[in-house]
Formats: sequence, C-alpha cells, structure tokens
Amino acid sequence: VDYDRVYADWVRGRRLNEGLINWATIDYIQIFGLQEQYGYVYISNFGDIENEDVYQEIFDKIEAQQPHGIIVNDTLSEYAEWHVQYADKLAELQIPYYCNDQEIQVIEQEEICICMMNNASGVSDEALEALYALIQEDKPIILVLSDMIESEEDAIYTLLNEDDSVAYVLSAKEGEYVKELLYGETLHYSIPVDENQIFSMLYIKGLEGKNE
Repeated sequence: VDYDRVYADWVRGRRLNEGLINWATIDYIQIFGLQEQYGYVYISNFGDIENEDVYQEIFDKIEAQQPHGIIVNDTLSEYAEWHVQYADKLAELQIPYYCNDQEIQVIEQEEICICMMNNASGVSDEALEALYALIQEDKPIILVLSDMIESEEDAIYTLLNEDDSVAYVLSAKEGEYVKELLYGETLHYSIPVDENQIFSMLYIKGLEGKNE
C-alpha cells in the first residue's frame, strides 16, 4: 500500500465532501500497460437537495479537479436532463462533458475509449454490433450503461463474457450504490440516482506488471 497516496486521497476526499455534497468518492480504474492517467468526474443527479447552490458547488468542485471530462449518467432519474438547464454553466468550465442519452456514443482517448450506451429501454442489434466492433479493436474500454446489468441473459453481459477488452463497467441504479464483479473479473460500479448526490472522481491509470 502506498500510504502517502492513501493519505493524499483522504485529504482530497474530505475536501470533496465539504459543503452541500455529502457523499464523494475517489476511485481508480487500473489497466495493464496504460502510460497516461485520465481523470473523469462521474455523476448522476442530485436528488431532492437540488438547488442553485448545489449546482454551483458541483461546478466549483469540478473546476478544482480539472478532469479530462465529465460523464453524466442520469437517464433513470426523475431529475434527468438537469444538464440541459445548466448547459451554459457547464460550457463555462471548458471541460468536455458527455451525457448518456444516446443509444451509443464513443469518447476516444489515445490509449482507451469510453463507450456510452443508453440501455434503459433495451439495446438494439445495431448498438450491440457497434459495441462488438469496438471490442474487436482490442483497445481497453470503459463501458458506461444507463442501467445496471441485472441478468446473465442480458445481451451486453454475453458480449462482456466473451472478451476481456472491457476493463470496467459504470452504470446507475435507483437509490442504491453498487460495486460488484461481473463473471468474477470485471468491476461493475453503479452510482445512485434520486439520492443526495454521490460525486465520483475516477482516475484511469496504468497497472504495472504482465497481464496474465
């Protein structure tokens, strides 16, 4: 354990939890062989405490973190699309932000790609084919789903089980925070919607050693 890093994260975590946002996390997504480190803010909605002060605090905290991007995953929420109302404020940050409101969209980075899929009402064959084609590129993928994979019968689960290109799955769940392993290998991290917000700072970084 790198105690200096643990302590530094504890300090940063305390700062993220100051103010109206009372539940913030710092998580690391470690991928073998990655040379660069990428940081993303991962958020859903802000529950019944939503007001101007909450949003301003969120924007201030995002600006302080200076991430590579912001991933908004609020499709399941009754407060969904708050980002439309605050599009000007988000633009002022000059940090790219992405909303998981399309059937499929891909954020390309040099060493990784982030694939976002709105699977709240199921996934079309075309979207599954696009995900399959992305997997064939043999580039580490962070998969963002609007809804959790709840069953091994899910077509997306079947694809994940056939290939190890997907390094991490992000999703959302109504009123519940979840971390679990899919088929014993891939971490599935789900943030709650319609709860007093969880603010997640995700760092995607390299993991030294041989990927067995």
